[in-house]
Amino acid sequence: MKTILFSIFIFSVLGVSAQHQQVSLSGKITDVEGKPVAIASLTLYNTEDSTKSVSAASSSSGEFSLRMAASASAVLTVSHLVFEEKTLHLSLSKDTVLHLTLIPRSYLLDEVAVVASKPRYVIRDDGNMTVNVERIPGSENDNAFDLLKKLPGVMASDNQGISLHGMDIELQIDGRDMSYMDAMALLKALPAFSLSQVELISIKGAEHDGSSQAIINLKTKRQTIDGYFGMAGVGGRNYTDDTYLGAGQAFIMFKAKDITFSTTFSADYFKVKASGTDSTWFGGHQESIVRNGYQTDRELHLSNNSNLVWDVKPGQTLFANVSLFDSRLDRISESNYQNKIDNSGMYTAAKRDAPRFLVSGNVEYQLGSVLKMYYGYVRGNSSYDEDFENAYNDTRNVRIIHNEDNIEEQHIAKVDFSRKYLSDKLTVKAGTKATFAFQNNDSRYIPNTLDAYSDLAFDANENIITAYASLSCKISDKISATVGIRSEYTSYSIENISGGENVHPDYWNYLPHGHLNIRVTPWYSVTPYFTSSVRRPQYQALLPGKRYSDEYNYSAGNPYLQPIKSYSLAVSNTFFNRMNLRAGFVNYRDNFNNVRIDRGNGITETACMNVVDVKYFTVSASVPFSLFADKFSGNINYNLNKGKYLNPRNGFILPDGKNENNTMNLKGYFNFQVTPSIGVNSQVNYQIKNTTLQTEHDPYASLDLGLNMALLKSRQLSLTLSACDVFKSVTNRYKVYYDENVFVSDRTIPSQYVGLMVSWRFFGGKNFNKKDSETNDTNRFTK
Repeated sequence: MKTILFSIFIFSVLGVSAQHQQVSLSGKITDVEGKPVAIASLTLYNTEDSTKSVSAASSSSGEFSLRMAASASAVLTVSHLVFEEKTLHLSLSKDTVLHLTLIPRSYLLDEVAVVASKPRYVIRDDGNMTVNVERIPGSENDNAFDLLKKLPGVMASDNQGISLHGMDIELQIDGRDMSYMDAMALLKALPAFSLSQVELISIKGAEHDGSSQAIINLKTKRQTIDGYFGMAGVGGRNYTDDTYLGAGQAFIMFKAKDITFSTTFSADYFKVKASGTDSTWFGGHQESIVRNGYQTDRELHLSNNSNLVWDVKPGQTLFANVSLFDSRLDRISESNYQNKIDNSGMYTAAKRDAPRFLVSGNVEYQLGSVLKMYYGYVRGNSSYDEDFENAYNDTRNVRIIHNEDNIEEQHIAKVDFSRKYLSDKLTVKAGTKATFAFQNNDSRYIPNTLDAYSDLAFDANENIITAYASLSCKISDKISATVGIRSEYTSYSIENISGGENVHPDYWNYLPHGHLNIRVTPWYSVTPYFTSSVRRPQYQALLPGKRYSDEYNYSAGNPYLQPIKSYSLAVSNTFFNRMNLRAGFVNYRDNFNNVRIDRGNGITETACMNVVDVKYFTVSASVPFSLFADKFSGNINYNLNKGKYLNPRNGFILPDGKNENNTMNLKGYFNFQVTPSIGVNSQVNYQIKNTTLQTEHDPYASLDLGLNMALLKSRQLSLTLSACDVFKSVTNRYKVYYDENVFVSDRTIPSQYVGLMVSWRFFGGKNFNKKDSETNDTNRFTK
């Protein structure tokens, strides 16, 4: 008996010892030509106990080494941006040596032959483009808005907004919708240094929200080793019209074991001393009222964006984000009116105060590439206080007070499922999303010498339930296809607290999507596709009743306004893995949320929540290039939109020959790297034509110049000098047509400036080798 017990004890000890025995897995990684592959990420984990895992990266010679407890079943994954991912199932009962060969991805858009160097542009199998920020020259001290100006197919300007291949965009950060924020302010507050990639999504799938035509997704950096890394910068811009901007930014990232934390702080102060607006009313083809206006603005923006990533266990990751945004606008306006019919005059002065505070937070749990669960919360408070003082013929003074307070709240819950079958040739995606939004609005118009009075107060709820499903199939090595459909149910509940009709409309929308990718040769592919989207009416557009902007002007809602659907049929081509050409047709119905004005003297504005069809043909081309061993690089972009407004409703009349919607633009970005520490860049923009129903631009050319310098031996100190729009400031002309009346407004946008930005990079940590990473240490980042 003692002998049996002793034997059992010995076998148990040996079993435990064997279970905890450490074995090594080592070897070398090369490409198909036998060249070593550096900075490949390797992860080895025990399938019997997934909490036991180890990670490493291959050295400059391609060699690697990992140690792990012996296991009868283990999985090794090897990933690299330039090469296809490889997965091996192993039995590790003893030390093992492997020689791994990685296959290059076939769709890389860069000819630089440096091993393990990330390409600048990557055309994906879905026809969309991914841009590696660190490979965009001259972007070291940019904010995200300035970075977008340098990317293929993107148009970004203060006066015309942001578009991708001529399409309106939805802004995302790490795949999370940020459209509830001020996109311009957010992009200018976010340093490009905190970003690893930018996804330019012009070919949408059913998994994307149906409210946008295109998506720009900013992906933030993550570290692969423990330590810290960051940047702090300060700078300013001085405009030619005594306008100036002061900015400060800071970004820092920590990594310790399985947790990575990053945070970004930004402060911007913008002051416009004076900007002018000239307007003319034509009533019945007769010049009736001329206005000359000037305003002074002061804006302050403070923001913070913090991210936490916790790799709970292999294949399971927790993401958490908190964003804060605080802004304040102070504006003083003065206008002089001259009535050409009775020679009367009018003077208007106004002081406006518009503070806003917004906070958002979200949590996402990711189970490998199969399941994602997401919850987000947004709350914003904004107010608008405006005090008018009007004088007419120096005989009557009218003082008008306009107050508006808003509280907005939003809850978002989302679940996404993705699974591959048939040796990864078939991918099924499905998901659902629920958005519950609430808005409380209190707006008052109080003219103290008139009988008119407006009190607009309402509570609104907008609930959107969506579900989608898509199927992607890799038919062959050269052909893949995706089809999908998205269903969206929208329910409004708008309670008019100040009196009047309440609104409770419901909408169903079905949005199909599909694309086919054909890789004709390794250097040429074509992607025909079809997408659809929907634009929902805002609360104020639906609520009946009058809202005054002054004693003569009011707007009225339309409770019967329907959502606007758009359909796109297009084809995207990639030639020689360089030139991307996109052509398509877009059909949608647009609405004009204008006002009804009766001012006498032949001036009558008769548009009130009108609807009009829009059809246009679009062509865009992007040609990135690099020459002389990548010392001279950049991209050239061309965009053309040609269309018409048709079939107006609700009494809206389009004058003959005034229904064109034409835009033509040529843009180029160029960078010359004089030395590894000095770079010169320029951006040329030629607005050939821009005519819509409400805007008209003369041909316009602008030139931006920049100089980037890395100082000190460590190159940690950077300096950027810039000169923007060296020709002239931009003038926007707005033309609005209602019946026989025309309103023309010329507004000058301050755009000429000289700027200086200085930044300091710092890094360190237990496992951080400063000698090998004295510049930007880009290899320590993953996606």
